[in-house]
Formats: sequence, structure tokens, C-alpha cells
Amino acid sequence: MANDVLLALFDDLDPVPDAMRKLRQMGLPDDRVTVMSSVPYQSQILARPRARDRMPRVALLGAILGLVTSVSLLAAAFLLYPVVQGGQPIVPVPPSLIITIEVTLLGTMWTIFFGFFVVNRLPAFGQPVYDRSITLGKIGVVVRPDEAQALEAEKALREAGAGDLQRLSGDEGAGNRAWIRFVLGVAGVLVVGAGASLLFAYGVIRIPFPSQMVDQDSVGYVQGPRLSVPAEAIPVQGPVLLADQPALAPVPATANSLQRGAVLYTIDCAVCHGVHGTGDGTLSSFFNPPPADLTSQDVQQLPDADIFLAITQGRGDMLKLAENLSPSQRWDVVNYVRSLQK
Repeated sequence: MANDVLLALFDDLDPVPDAMRKLRQMGLPDDRVTVMSSVPYQSQILARPRARDRMPRVALLGAILGLVTSVSLLAAAFLLYPVVQGGQPIVPVPPSLIITIEVTLLGTMWTIFFGFFVVNRLPAFGQPVYDRSITLGKIGVVVRPDEAQALEAEKALREAGAGDLQRLSGDEGAGNRAWIRFVLGVAGVLVVGAGASLLFAYGVIRIPFPSQMVDQDSVGYVQGPRLSVPAEAIPVQGPVLLADQPALAPVPATANSLQRGAVLYTIDCAVCHGVHGTGDGTLSSFFNPPPADLTSQDVQQLPDADIFLAITQGRGDMLKLAENLSPSQRWDVVNYVRSLQK
């Protein structure tokens, strides 16, 4: 009897405030009365106290926790492992602001997520008190009186004009049993998850997958395998070689061509052949035989077409530069090589 719940249904809004006042006069606390409606009426219209929304406070608490966490992590990371570089402060401000904002938002979102369950006392088990007619427009008033107040509350609701009054019995034991099953279920999931993690941690269950990039299959920029170009394919700009000879006419050795060739030579050739073409580039010690001396008589006596072919197809340890330089750019490099002097 102490767990009885009264559900009163009203056809319209007018008698509901009167019912609220009668229940309050008989000493029934406001937290034991719930009004349900398909229309979101304001609490003042229903003579109800203003509802307290706790979620803004929960969000503020989450933001503070996230802010404190982010500042603590940043201070610990940069102060324990200081990196002094480029005259920058030990705690760099711009990236720290980004991390602080992200962690603050993350703390706010997680706190709101879990706070929603706490504030609304979820999960809730059992059959909720409800009637389908509330969806169709009626207003329901749910009262949870003490045993001594049950008859008086029922009388007050009828006097206020309740069209239908139902008395439903609660069952605390069933709610407790549902909570026990819920807690046991969560504990079971945690135990199974922990057990599965241990199986993976100790190698009982192994799933082969690469954890380092060095263990993964990869193809370098100038490495194979590559799909070969069809024999009948011709570049959009026209063929570069015909019968192993340049298909395009040489570019005249003008001042502009020499200037372009000098820039391209510095980018693509100087690292091996040296800035002045004498074969003493930065990487020259890694080659055997060393890169050719472009200022030597042997190279300078070669026809322009042979130098063009060496740039296009490579020669010995020299890589192909066909992907780096267009045909006209190769002729610019040829013109620049011709200008090199001992």
C-alpha cells in the first residue's frame, strides 16, 4: 500500500493548477507529483515550481575538469621534457591553446554524457507509469503519496475534476532485482573484456598485423615494380625519343635557356656532379665509379643528343630524370652543361 501510485487523467488544462494547489495544501511534497502532457506547458501555467536544470552546471564542471587536465598535461610534458629550439619558450603558446581547447571540449562532452545518466537517474527499470490517452491530448498527473495520504490525495484529485483515476501498485523488490541483474551484467562484460585483453597481452591469441611502417610493404619513388607504358603510347606533348634519338629539336642556347638550365642543374644534378660540374657533389663519395666530371674533355666532346639521352634514360648509376624534367628543360640543362669550364 505504501508504494501505491495514483494516475489522474484530465481532459484539459484548466483543472490541473487547482489539483496542484490541493495536493500542496494537504502537505504532499512537489517532488512526489509529476505532470505529463504531450504539449510542453510552462511550469507556471501548471502551478508547478520552476524546474531546476542541472545540466548547465554539469557542463561547467566538465569544462573546468577538462581545462585543469589539459593545463596539467601540458605543464608536465613540457616541463619534464623541455625542448629548447628556435628561441621559442619551453611551453609554446599557439599549439598549447589548441590542445587546451580540444581537451576542455572533450571534458565537457564526456561530463555531459555521463551527467545525463546521473541527473536523470538512468538506467530506470520496470514499467513506467503512463497512459496512451496522454499522447492523444489528455494531461496526466502522477502522485506518489504515503500510505496515510493516499485516500486524501485521491479525493483531492477527484474534486479537482480528474476524469479518470487509476491506482497502480509499485514493487521495490522488482526494481532492486533489476539493478542487481544490471550490475552483474556490467561486471560480467568487464570481466570478459579484461580476460580477452590478457589473452592478447600474453600472446595466447595473436592477430598478425604490422605495427611499424618499416614492416609494411611499400614502393619507393624510383623503385619497382611499376606498370610499363604500352608500346604504342605517345605522350600528350609528343614523343621524346624516336629510334633512341631526341624527337624534339634542341633549344637554342640563349641567355634565358642558360639561366633556366643553371637553376634546374642546381636542383637535379649538383648533388652528385657538384656545383661547378667537376663531379665532387655531396653524394659523390657514395658512387663507384664517381660521377662524371662534366667539365672534362670526354664529356664536352659528346654530341648534344648523347647528353640529352643520358639525362632522359640515365647512365650507369645515374638515375633517369625523365620524370623530373620536361624535354625542353633537358635541353636547357644540356646548354648549361656546355657552358661549364674547368
